[in-house]
Parts: sequence; C-alpha cells; structure tokens
Amino acid sequence: MQRFLLLLLTVFLSSCYSYKDIEYKSFEGVNVEKIEGDDLHIGIAVKVFNPNNYAIKIKEADFIASFNGKDLGPIKLMSDLHLQANQESTQKIICKVSSSKILSMLPMAFLTGNSKLSLNGNLKVKVFLFSKNIPVNIAENINLNDLSL
Repeated sequence: MQRFLLLLLTVFLSSCYSYKDIEYKSFEGVNVEKIEGDDLHIGIAVKVFNPNNYAIKIKEADFIASFNGKDLGPIKLMSDLHLQANQESTQKIICKVSSSKILSMLPMAFLTGNSKLSLNGNLKVKVFLFSKNIPVNIAENINLNDLSL
C-alpha cells in the first residue's frame, strides 16, 4: 500500500513539475463592461492556450495596461479564470480606468486609426496546491473598429 501511494505521489508531482507556460494566441477585442461614476470598467478579451494535461486556475493578475504608451492603470481580475487542459479559450480581464483619462487619449487614436494596447506584469497560476508567477508582456496593435463602446 505504501509503495502504491509513493508511486501515485511521484506521478502526481512529476506531472506538476512538467508545467508548460500558458500561450498567448491573440487579442480578441475591447469593450466597456460598466460605467461607475468617473470610472470605466474595460474588458480586454485575449485568446490563450493551456498546453498542459491538467486544468489551471488563474488566481491573480498584477498588470499595468497602457494605450499608445500612456498608462491606463492596474488590471484586476474580478473573478478567477479557469483554463481547461489542452484547450484554447478566450478570457476576459477587466481594467478599471478613469473616463477622463480614456477620453483624453481617444482623439489621437481616432486620427491615427490604429493604436497599441500593452499589458505588462505577472499572472499567478495555481494547480492543486502549487502556484507559479508567470511574467506577461503583450503589445498588440488594435483597430478602433474592434472597440465596442
């Protein structure tokens, strides 16, 4: 019985040891989720792939978002994100931004047509009892037609 438990523990720990980082695939869009006083809750949808043979939970995100090089502020996850094993999925992360800050950036963005959205920081992923911080550095050119305001 002890050998069986030892074998089971070894297999479990080795599968966690062979963790592969989540793969960023593409930017899917931006929309205004909620307006709360002077703040806008902006939803940023990204497509990601979990290459692991087990599901992963994203517990925390410590990102700074920027639009055309200007700081939009920190990003907070409103709830945990669940990535199924060996699957590609679109996940939405929420950024709380001052509406005056966003409105001051939009005129130049409309004049140029394309804009650059950047997310820089760390994700904290969790599998069972194990967690890991993953650095994230994404920059995408977006067309303002992708915005649903």
